[in-house]
Amino acid sequence: MNTLICAGGSGQKVLESAIHLCAAGFGPPVLRVLAIDPDYSNGNLERVQKLVEHYVKCQEVYREHLGADLKWFGTAVEVLSRDEKGSLRVWSPVGIQDRLRDLINYDNLGNTKTPPDVAKLLFSGDEIDLPLGGGFRGHPSIGAATFGLTFLHKAREPWSLLLDKMSGEMDQPTGSKVFLAGSIFGGTGASAIHPLARFLRDQFEKNKDRLKIGVSALVPYFRFSPEEAKTGKGGGGVSAGPLARSDNFSIATRAALEFYDYLMSNDDWPFDSVSVVGDSGMMDVGFSAFGASQRNEAHFVELLSALCAIEFFLHPPDSKDKKRVRYAGPRANIQLGDRGTNLLDWPDLPLSHFKLDELRDGLLAFWVSGAAHLGFYDAVVRHRLLDVKPECVPWYFDRFTRKNATLKTEEAERHLDLITAYFEEHFFPWWRQVMGASSADVRLFNDASLEDSRRPGHAPGASAPRIDDLANLDWPNENEKRTLDVIDRYFGDSVEIETNQGGSAGAAAYLSILGLAAHRFVAREYKRASESRKES
Repeated sequence: MNTLICAGGSGQKVLESAIHLCAAGFGPPVLRVLAIDPDYSNGNLERVQKLVEHYVKCQEVYREHLGADLKWFGTAVEVLSRDEKGSLRVWSPVGIQDRLRDLINYDNLGNTKTPPDVAKLLFSGDEIDLPLGGGFRGHPSIGAATFGLTFLHKAREPWSLLLDKMSGEMDQPTGSKVFLAGSIFGGTGASAIHPLARFLRDQFEKNKDRLKIGVSALVPYFRFSPEEAKTGKGGGGVSAGPLARSDNFSIATRAALEFYDYLMSNDDWPFDSVSVVGDSGMMDVGFSAFGASQRNEAHFVELLSALCAIEFFLHPPDSKDKKRVRYAGPRANIQLGDRGTNLLDWPDLPLSHFKLDELRDGLLAFWVSGAAHLGFYDAVVRHRLLDVKPECVPWYFDRFTRKNATLKTEEAERHLDLITAYFEEHFFPWWRQVMGASSADVRLFNDASLEDSRRPGHAPGASAPRIDDLANLDWPNENEKRTLDVIDRYFGDSVEIETNQGGSAGAAAYLSILGLAAHRFVAREYKRASESRKES
């Protein structure tokens, strides 16, 4: 079984990317998720909470109902920590009002074997008295002290639930796989990775080699104004106590990597796989001490980290790879992008097992289906004349009319609403941010297809590719491929799908038609691009 534990703001963004990969059919069969952050109101967390909630609704409708050839929404996402409504809830090792002073029993240290002078040596006065409900503010020493006490929480959820599930898995030959994701240049992620890995290792003696632990350690890929951080100004307002400063990120990263090198050199290495991912270009973000205003746009580094996690689950490392550390960086001898920044193209993805063309074409088919649904088919299947003249849409006539079925039921309408909202409010806005990262030229898809593509009357921030760009979604933008004729060609592909393929009923049957047609469409329309990549 697979467990993804995401710590801190960057960790939540990795979870966001992983969920989208699962939606596109690249995830493992089952994925447990746990979000960790002492900053309960973090804006990055709020966005992934909404995404996970929406994904779970989609998986209930579409998972295992699209036929054998489509795995969209095929990963059963299990949320380990839920709120009263059943939605993703963040777990924190500290309470909102807790201070480090309280957690280490600082006021009574004089009566113990640990004198208070030791605490004064390790922590400043500001750190000892810092309210921890807003996070660790880029001070991993504070976080490490709190995560080192995780064993005190093991009898309570979510840890009791996770450990119980893992205990059963350790009796099976396939064992249990856990992947930890977080930055090592901030506060929460940097302080959580090693203590949590060590905590999990210590819980199992029997069949302990069946526990595989992977890590994605994110190194600096964004920055904010040193002046804003110094004064406390920005989205989070002025906050008492120490604040994170991006001009310290490089120093913090070096210290973290030296610590991991020390662990490896002294045979204290609890990891089976470590991937280090970052971007030297640095995306500029607004400063926020903590809270809802800490809401960064998605970045390709988080996507790369999520790919590392998915590959770890699908292809766990052998014991001989236990001390192998992978890192991701730009290819050598490749010219800089149009803005003099790093390039990110498909060959730059740090893939060990995914076949590049299968990943690219699979994502392209998902894009095509989403674009076709939002730009054309959603209006077709909701049209009042659909059941009056079903012969105008041959696949609908065969799949629905002949079976005395319809997409005009309240249930079908709700299910169509789910897929519309997923593509328009989550998937395409996320890709728009990934490709628009100011730190690099991201050449995965054609970002020009998403320009000014929001439909009137839809949610703020919603996005969709231009419908005339169905054959122009790959990078680079080629205006000669921008034509409404592609709708006819895609419509023809949907008509040719055999009636025994795909889903058998309802919105799942509809989505499977779009997906199967999209794979035909991509194989034909993007064949030249695929062949040229193989030749290069």
